[in-house]
Amino acid sequence: MFSCIQIVKKFAAGLAIACLPSFALASDWPVNSSPEFEALLEAAKEEGRVIVMGNPNLGDDIAAAFEEDTGLKFQLIPAGRREGPARFQQETAADNASFDIYLHGPANADLRDAGKYLSLGDHLFLPEVTEGSNWRGGALAYVDNTRLYNPVPSRYVAGRILVDSRQVDPSSITNWTDLLRDDLRGKIIAHDPNFPGAGQTLATFLTAKLGAKFVKDLYVGQDVALTGDMRQTTDTIARGEYAVALAPIARHIVKYQAEGFDFIKVISLQDHPGYLVGGASAMTAPSSAPHPYAARVFANWFLSQRAQTIYSNLMSVPSDRVDVVEGAWPKFVEPVEGEDYLDTYAQDWWENDRKVFAAELRKALSE
Repeated sequence: MFSCIQIVKKFAAGLAIACLPSFALASDWPVNSSPEFEALLEAAKEEGRVIVMGNPNLGDDIAAAFEEDTGLKFQLIPAGRREGPARFQQETAADNASFDIYLHGPANADLRDAGKYLSLGDHLFLPEVTEGSNWRGGALAYVDNTRLYNPVPSRYVAGRILVDSRQVDPSSITNWTDLLRDDLRGKIIAHDPNFPGAGQTLATFLTAKLGAKFVKDLYVGQDVALTGDMRQTTDTIARGEYAVALAPIARHIVKYQAEGFDFIKVISLQDHPGYLVGGASAMTAPSSAPHPYAARVFANWFLSQRAQTIYSNLMSVPSDRVDVVEGAWPKFVEPVEGEDYLDTYAQDWWENDRKVFAAELRKALSE
């Protein structure tokens, strides 16, 4: 743990930061503070706001809670899965970031190695964030092995399949190879594996586990319909247009289940039950962030129980925090203890193995 004097030395010159005792904020957050966090918060108040780029769904609930808890203003730059990474890459590389935090997937390794990111891991000062027992597996997860730049507070199981039980008996599909049956040809929909995101993650995972030939036999041989619209995999099942959807998005399934669409069934396949993803929960702060202190305050806040409860309910996914136990997410996305899931947000997979299997996938689908 850093002392207040050490914090002042680590922060940019020009701001005088006093070591203040804990004080009550507009709400009961934080439950337990620290002198280091109070000093960080005082520096952030000189900046006045944090600008977060991320999922458009984050909006009002996150803003209201963050502003109440910290006294800082919150501004969201809505960014989807295609425009967000391009903007992040361009502005971060040029040292001209218009945002302080990007909530997304694993960060670009080349930019990290070039020193283009603010460190976050060594500026987490809230006891409830740094205490390992508050996190599944005994520690907060990171993409980077240095545990400094890219924390991931929410990991959940993806790679399930969704079936219209009016067309297909769910019990008849127990393994991935069952999807190669003749009666399913032309009746399967999936996210497009040719673009970064859910579709490419699934196809790369299947390449790693079952080989590129299987993936080609599935996507090409079974005439799988491909979509770039994240909702379509679920919407088309609900409308009866397709019988099977690959790796649908959890919050879209929850919506239909809440509306009484009880014929849509989620299946976990026995041979490879899925993989871990972090969705848009992974945080990165560019070194050129306009409000660097506020960025680090947001990192502490976002990793707290209060913020993770809000985020998990907004996105219908569980948190890795063990004290966020109930919410609007379905049971099928919760990791099952004892299952050997591939962590697709781990550095070794993301920066090494994934690239090898992605190359095999591209070759197979282009032949």
